[in-house]
Amino acid sequence: MCFNRKVLIGLGLAAVAIFVIAGRSGASFLPALIALACPLSMVVMFGGMAAARRKPTSDADTTATGTDEIAELRAEVAQLRAAQTERAPTDVSHRP
Repeated sequence: MCFNRKVLIGLGLAAVAIFVIAGRSGASFLPALIALACPLSMVVMFGGMAAARRKPTSDADTTATGTDEIAELRAEVAQLRAAQTERAPTDVSHRP
């Protein structure tokens, strides 16, 4: 379905306001409100999706975390290389 809850609530409030202000003659606006429910819902949902895309992520936190992780990985690689050179045979003549 293409209906957004906020739009339906807004259209319901608009219908109530029209009936309160215009009385029974406001009933002629009811088909227009029903016809506008889906298009208005789509506009609200597209606007919400666009706002979500524009919302900046915390790049500073991501960069700091990424930098820390890179430093940790480099330290681990250095440890593994040191351990590998310690285990490597010193005499290469015994290699098959």
